[in-house]
Amino acid sequence: MKQPRSSRFAVQLPISFSGNHGAGSGFVCELSETGCSVTCEEGIDVGPSIVMHIQLPGEDAALKAEGSVCWTNGMTLGVEFHWHRVEEKKRFLRFMGALARAAENRVRRAS
Repeated sequence: MKQPRSSRFAVQLPISFSGNHGAGSGFVCELSETGCSVTCEEGIDVGPSIVMHIQLPGEDAALKAEGSVCWTNGMTLGVEFHWHRVEEKKRFLRFMGALARAAENRVRRAS
């Protein structure tokens, strides 16, 4: 049985990333608990591990996440998260919870 996709949220978060195959920057444009899509001008191959620094709104320090590039399509790449730092994962999950609550509130107000 196929695992259901986690909720995805449209965002516009600045990101910088680096790995053995180069470095770049851009914006996270879609975010879920398992990964994100990133628009950037740098060409990155599928497969390499990267370290990402994602700037969350209202926070001074960027969120540090590890991941691997799962797909690319022009100037967009898909990244699957691999959390190695428990505190960073907790920060991320708090942010995702806030996104989910905001989306829920928008739905309530619209109905």
